[in-house]
Amino acid sequence: MQNQGRVASRYVQALMDLAEEANAIDKIATDFQGLKSLLADSDDFNRFVRSPLISRDAKKKAIVAISIKAKFQDLTQRFLSTLASNRRLMALPAIIQQFEEEMASRRGEITAEVITAHALTDAQTKALKASIKDAIGKDAMLNVQENKEIIGGLIVKVGSVMMDDSVKTKLDRLNRRLKQGTHQSQTKEEVA
Repeated sequence: MQNQGRVASRYVQALMDLAEEANAIDKIATDFQGLKSLLADSDDFNRFVRSPLISRDAKKKAIVAISIKAKFQDLTQRFLSTLASNRRLMALPAIIQQFEEEMASRRGEITAEVITAHALTDAQTKALKASIKDAIGKDAMLNVQENKEIIGGLIVKVGSVMMDDSVKTKLDRLNRRLKQGTHQSQTKEEVA
């Protein structure tokens, strides 16, 4: 995974340079939002991107066809074709994430990693962004992931700061307190 991060970083930097020259950064960002949605919504596309069994030429032809059908910018199409040619299409999720982080940084925004048991409504998303802005003083781009195991609540990570307000964590804390209380009362009984 760390290797994909390094690969993503190099490709994102090259793409940003080309996009700046072509004055197309916002257009590329829109294309990447489409790719991100496709990755999130299509298991078939995910398997295609990650599969080492699909030949380089087949991946290149398929990604170009997908790019054209999605009406991506020429630069996005060429970028995806290059990824496929270089057998780096599997790094696409990491590339999209780093691209979004770079865009947020340029806009003076921060990225907040959010884990929630259920999808956030628009009102909840707006309220969370407002809370983060109040706390940190910057607009936040949310990278939201669903994880039913946290039962309810949220886990929010901004930089090195993490706030865990999940029901699972609260239940774990309560369980530890109950065990400590039981252990302490047993120790008192043993002493008496």
